[in-house]
Amino acid sequence: MKRFGMLLLMIFASLLPNAAFAQYGFCTARNGRRGECISTSKCKTNGGSSDPANLCPGDNSIQCCTYRTCTNTKGVGGTCQPTSTCSGSSDPANLCPGPNHIQCCTSNSGGSSSGNLPGLDATQSKYARIIAKTARDYGLPIRGCEVAIVTAIVESNIRVYANSKLPESYKYPHDAVGSDHDSVGIFQQRPIYWGKAEKEKNKSRRSSIIHEFCLNTSTHGLPGIARSESLHNCLFWLISLLICTGFMLYLVIKAILAYFEYPTQLDVNIVPEWPQYFPAFSFCNIGAIRFDQFIEPFINYTNTLNLTNTNDTTTLSPLQAPYISSFVQYKLNRNESMDPFFYSLSSMLWTCSYNSQPCSASNFISFTTSTYGLCYTFNAKLKNDSVNTIRYGNENGGEGRLELGLYVHSNQYVPYLVDSTGIVCLIHGNRKIPLLEASGLNLIPGRKHKLSYRKKTSYFLSAPYTTCSDKVPLWMETVLNNYPIADYEYSQELCFRTAMQIFTYKQCGCVNPYMWDIRSIILPDTNNIIEAPLCSVTDNCTTQAADAYSVMQSDENDPNYCPQECSTTDFLFKKSSLLTPLEWQMSYIKTFVEESSIPLPSNWSTTWHEQIHKNYLAISLIRETAVIENNTQSATLSLVDVLSNIGGQTGLWIGISLLSFMELIEMIYRLLRYEYQVIRSRKERNQQIITQ
Repeated sequence: MKRFGMLLLMIFASLLPNAAFAQYGFCTARNGRRGECISTSKCKTNGGSSDPANLCPGDNSIQCCTYRTCTNTKGVGGTCQPTSTCSGSSDPANLCPGPNHIQCCTSNSGGSSSGNLPGLDATQSKYARIIAKTARDYGLPIRGCEVAIVTAIVESNIRVYANSKLPESYKYPHDAVGSDHDSVGIFQQRPIYWGKAEKEKNKSRRSSIIHEFCLNTSTHGLPGIARSESLHNCLFWLISLLICTGFMLYLVIKAILAYFEYPTQLDVNIVPEWPQYFPAFSFCNIGAIRFDQFIEPFINYTNTLNLTNTNDTTTLSPLQAPYISSFVQYKLNRNESMDPFFYSLSSMLWTCSYNSQPCSASNFISFTTSTYGLCYTFNAKLKNDSVNTIRYGNENGGEGRLELGLYVHSNQYVPYLVDSTGIVCLIHGNRKIPLLEASGLNLIPGRKHKLSYRKKTSYFLSAPYTTCSDKVPLWMETVLNNYPIADYEYSQELCFRTAMQIFTYKQCGCVNPYMWDIRSIILPDTNNIIEAPLCSVTDNCTTQAADAYSVMQSDENDPNYCPQECSTTDFLFKKSSLLTPLEWQMSYIKTFVEESSIPLPSNWSTTWHEQIHKNYLAISLIRETAVIENNTQSATLSLVDVLSNIGGQTGLWIGISLLSFMELIEMIYRLLRYEYQVIRSRKERNQQIITQ
């Protein structure tokens, strides 16, 4: 009994779908196709077309739903329709849209050209079947197919006619030759009105391919045009398609143009960096030039030029001060070194320790600037450094602290050359050129300055998003030779200064004397190093050249173009200070000053206590945190974003997808293949004519 119940349940389950589909029965639409009466929404979901001609019972939402044409697995053309309405053979090979009971239905003869139709011979039957298939492909009702066949019988007895008055018609396959005007073909069409004979014979097949594509494509609008039954309906779908295509193209072009503007955004991340390199630290004595080394050569220079007449090497008068710049220019144009006039590190550095371990002048490298003379750097990246000598912040178990005690010897400052006392310093990357003129921090004596820093890095995208570059151009390499030991990288600021000196040299034949540390230059498109002379300080050409360069527009095509760095490292710091030195330090500092090579003030014995307070300062450089701020530039729009935008717009407006393009390619392929067959047949006929 249980098995019998299960059998009944299986039979009921198998019949339930057909019963559901047959709820409103089956129908024949006005296009002659067999269909089923279902709701219009369900018909659309199944991929069918609803006929509103009141062919079904129920309310207006129940209409006759028919489906497209098909080709079965044997290559025979048919129509997609319910299996129960198929009087021929249904192919279950999933060739049709909709549920499983919608299958490709073909006649029992399989659509074969064998066998004559009633009242027709073999040739007529072949053409009648072609006409019937074309009518079916176009979705015409049975009446339309009948009219076409009757027209062919009346016009040509269903024969393809050439015409004796149209010699070119002989080139194409034909069954007979007529002489009625210039009528050709099975429907006796006249090329004078319809086009060339070749077109009349071939356009049916071409248009059939295009029409089939339009009916079955996933692109919205084209199926509506293809199945339109009136001009008004066709125009409605055509105008709708054109409007939607216009909006789509506008938005797609906007999306593409937005990508080629290469928009970017800056992503900020706060991340720990451990271990972390200790930064480089550079400093200079603001006094720059030592009076005791400078005054005698200077007096000799001014006396030689009859600018002064004095042998006093203890003082400098206001009348002599304007000639200091001319003296420096004179020395450098003679390729004489200025180093003997500057403060040595050993004369200034009293104490040095890193993470409580002693350090000395040998742990620093020196470089020269036109503003501050000799300067010194701790922990710079060195060239040809087989063993990485850059210090880590946690070296020796410390917290990353550099302690310096410096004495500036302000009694040897050149009068009228500077107007303040102290040290200028800079915290910078281990491979970054220290440009203290613009970024230096001034520290006054009598204080112990605490500088607590935190690291910030920035990374920028390369072309096409920015013009950034880390490559040092050839014409900048000579400037980096001013730092012979350090392995420094490209600097945009230094690039600007070098480019300005090159521009000044081309304009004036000399370079700006106030940037004398950049006088070895290489002109663009040359490899020759030029030791450019310094212009006179009274020469207005240098200021005019600087003004002209500052307003000059420059881009990447300019040989002296200075792009932005692709990566930068900055150190943000907090500054605080305490009074120093304390009384217990005074005697030690006094001994250091007295043992240095720099002459003491004439009243040192009575004022040394005051002099130390006026000249001594201490620096404590310490890492505030191991957490760093990373700023990374990223593209706002990627290629994936652009493709997504384009796909969204095409899908929204006209339903185009990548598969839609494959459908178009298929149609083009079928047209090309058909044209190839036509050309091939024509050549074969011509060859037969020649042979005969």
